[in-house]
Amino acid sequence: MPQAIDPITAMQMALAAGANIAFAFAVGATALGLGAATRGRVIRGSLLVWLVLQVVYLPLQASAMSGAAPYAALPMIPLVITQSHFGVMWVVGVAAGIVALAVAFTKARGPAAWWATTVLLAGALVVMAFGHAGTTHAVDAGDLSVAMLVQTVHLLSTAL
Repeated sequence: MPQAIDPITAMQMALAAGANIAFAFAVGATALGLGAATRGRVIRGSLLVWLVLQVVYLPLQASAMSGAAPYAALPMIPLVITQSHFGVMWVVGVAAGIVALAVAFTKARGPAAWWATTVLLAGALVVMAFGHAGTTHAVDAGDLSVAMLVQTVHLLSTAL
């Protein structure tokens, strides 16, 4: 008889799926280039959605780590961020997401500026993928392990 999925786990899975889709849109639109207004809107919108989902995910992770209900786990969020590997990597990914969003809002004037913003955005997306990989089981092998590299490349390649 199959076991039912815990509601917190089910919510985490749904949010993670949404975040992965938003990340894929950001990576895909970046790979196509930043020149077109539509692509820029897709990148900005998908990054904003990704960031919102990350913020919503954090209390669920605090709940899962503490065993408390999501509302009761809110005071534990600072501990999750500062005292767990998940929290550190979550901060890395979210900080990179904020940088990516800021870069996506810049107006590139000229080819050199366009290339600079594209490279900065792509770099931020790579760091976002690394931060996400650091919240998975790939980190069991270590932060700078082959498993982390493979998971980061996997996240980026599946987004394309």
